[in-house]
Amino acid sequence: VTPEQARRQIYQLHERLEAGEDFAALARRHSTDESSANIGGLFNWFPKDQYGPAFQAQLDQLAPGELSQPFQSPGAWHVLLLEDVREADRTVDTLRAEARDLLFRQKAEEEVERFLRQLRGESYVEIRL
Repeated sequence: VTPEQARRQIYQLHERLEAGEDFAALARRHSTDESSANIGGLFNWFPKDQYGPAFQAQLDQLAPGELSQPFQSPGAWHVLLLEDVREADRTVDTLRAEARDLLFRQKAEEEVERFLRQLRGESYVEIRL
């Protein structure tokens, strides 16, 4: 696909979306993004700025339920549909990651203390005058 063909195709798809066609069905049929095409273009919840400045600039202009204008990133053309916005990511995976980080920090502190006690216990200091 030439760059001009890609541009024309994304604008045609955008028109179809504005006419009411299903975003997921069009994404499955036309997207070349291997990680999201088979799931209807779904990116799921992600932290702000995770997908770079081109995506974030578009997302910042959208309200939930709104469709972006076609835009180009360094690798491709895109259209985004912002389904909803969260103030904080409270998914199960995020909560697990936070718990894992907390436990890791606690265990790391305990291990450092244990190591320092071991060093002190094995130390030999001789003072000569």
